[in-house]
Amino acid sequence: MSNEKCIPIKKELMSYMSAHFSNFIFQGNVGAFYAFRKSNDNGIYDHIIIQREFWEGTISLVITEVASCYNSNWRGIPWFTVGLGTDIGVLITGKSPYPVNTGWHRCNNRKEELETIFTALGADIETYVLPFFFSSHNKINVDKLMVVTNTYIQAQLATLSEEEIVSLKQYLTDCNKAYSEYRKMCIKNNQKEEIAYWDIISLHPLIEQWLLNIKNQLNYSHLCQSIRINLINYSTILFRDTFDFYNLK
Repeated sequence: MSNEKCIPIKKELMSYMSAHFSNFIFQGNVGAFYAFRKSNDNGIYDHIIIQREFWEGTISLVITEVASCYNSNWRGIPWFTVGLGTDIGVLITGKSPYPVNTGWHRCNNRKEELETIFTALGADIETYVLPFFFSSHNKINVDKLMVVTNTYIQAQLATLSEEEIVSLKQYLTDCNKAYSEYRKMCIKNNQKEEIAYWDIISLHPLIEQWLLNIKNQLNYSHLCQSIRINLINYSTILFRDTFDFYNLK
């Protein structure tokens, strides 16, 4: 097995994106994932996340996630997203699942070849990703539930006290722990899950109040279960996003 190491690509990738897609600002990377974000006047953020792999002297890059959403923090994508997201394979083929190599571009482990692989990524962005962002904005802007919830919750998050922030973080941690234990019990006993994630423990009083106020703003007489779950998801995701709270114990 080869001991060859991958050449550094972060600075070169940042330079390419800055030159060709200047509105997409580098947000950081974790391991082999590199995130770029565009801010928009309508409060929606467009995210492009690029993944690198290296094997036996070959560099491989793919657009692993794209999202138009109210999340400013890319770390929540794709699991915690208030908006729309997908990956390049779905955009290219229009299908899920799709052939495993779809959207991957490769080059040899040489700096002079990086421009070629970056250019291929750029073509994918122009052809598939930017049109996805355009259509996603149109869909989000007419989604009353999403727009009203985001506007209301963003205002509420700006007024939270430190005690309320700590309390909400603990609540989310407790929810995650309780559901994990419940799911393990169901698997162990070969039982079907009958309790929804947000019903495992009592809803936090702040979130209860948020739901009531959003319901009133939407002029709904009541919240059906599906809308209630959406509101809780949106509210807690925006909280996680604002306070960078994704790694639950």
